[in-house]
Amino acid sequence: MNKEIVLIITSETSGCVHVRLWNNMYYINANYEKYRTRIITSPVPIFDANLLMQTKCIIIHRLSTPQQLEWLKRYRELAPKYNIKLISEYDDNFTEFRGETLSPWHPNAVVKRDYSAIDKIVSEACRYLDGIIVSTYWLKKCFVEKFNFENIYLIENANPRSLWQLERRTEFNTERPKVMFAGCPQHWREPVNISQQTLAGIVGDIGDFSRAWIDWIIKHVNAGDIDFHSNCQLPYFLDCIAEKTTVHPWVDTNNYPGNMCRIRPEFIIAPLKRCVFDLQKSDIKRVDCACMGTILLGTRFEEGPYANIPCGLEENCTVEDIDKMFEFGKQNWKALTENEYNWINKNGRFIESEEHVNKFLSACSSLNSRLI
Repeated sequence: MNKEIVLIITSETSGCVHVRLWNNMYYINANYEKYRTRIITSPVPIFDANLLMQTKCIIIHRLSTPQQLEWLKRYRELAPKYNIKLISEYDDNFTEFRGETLSPWHPNAVVKRDYSAIDKIVSEACRYLDGIIVSTYWLKKCFVEKFNFENIYLIENANPRSLWQLERRTEFNTERPKVMFAGCPQHWREPVNISQQTLAGIVGDIGDFSRAWIDWIIKHVNAGDIDFHSNCQLPYFLDCIAEKTTVHPWVDTNNYPGNMCRIRPEFIIAPLKRCVFDLQKSDIKRVDCACMGTILLGTRFEEGPYANIPCGLEENCTVEDIDKMFEFGKQNWKALTENEYNWINKNGRFIESEEHVNKFLSACSSLNSRLI
């Protein structure tokens, strides 16, 4: 029997599972005649014998709970009988690595977490798994160094071309460009006043921003030479320009591409700081920008997500450094956007690219595949 089914088990409906697994599922299922693979998803494990006979791979998304571990153990008992490959998938920081966990400014870092229970579960799971899919080089390093697990499939994030349907940019506002901060609130920490819920209060932290980035934004917004936008909310340290800023409400993952295509900024800024949390982040913002013909101004450091972007800045950059890169972007927008269009097309960063699909199907391939 030709085994055609890949079973994804996840109870999440977050953006991560859409980007990492479900977008692949939608495209591959829509092209069944080509790939001869059917992907199904379930919030709970399925042990039906008829289904398992047709299943070549089971993916337990972000395996980190005792319940998931028990599911994996049962599947490991059945795997030899049904010749099923067992893998998990991780897309973000989930444990302490090299003495670091969440970034110090992450909202969840206010309360110290004990990662020993998760580490114990993941360590045991590695004994039963045939492979693990990760999104970044630093997540791979974590599994190799900390858990001594080397059968890693590094599959970088990709966007569905079908959701980012824009023609290549032919116009670029150099007089008053639209500049957007599109990062999530985990990149800084909002202050919280003393209350019954937070007796000690919470001190704000500028997080991945530096003083130079903040001063640069305020300077240009007040001068009126940029049209500044922010995603979800405006960080507290930019309250002084709130009336001059457009804040876009949060939208879910399926609506995010359409929303960004309607906004279509000339520039997106992405300040970062070198820490394990940011090193494990993917370069999905670069992929988004490439789809829109938007120039990404981001922090560039070795092995970081934006290490190779054309308009990268050092972590200790000054306002003058950002100004120079901003002017460079405005003057060379056509060449820069064409470069990124070519980058995304040549490096398999669309879901529909054969390179990306082959990576995903290879990770899900049967253990005893007859393919050479």
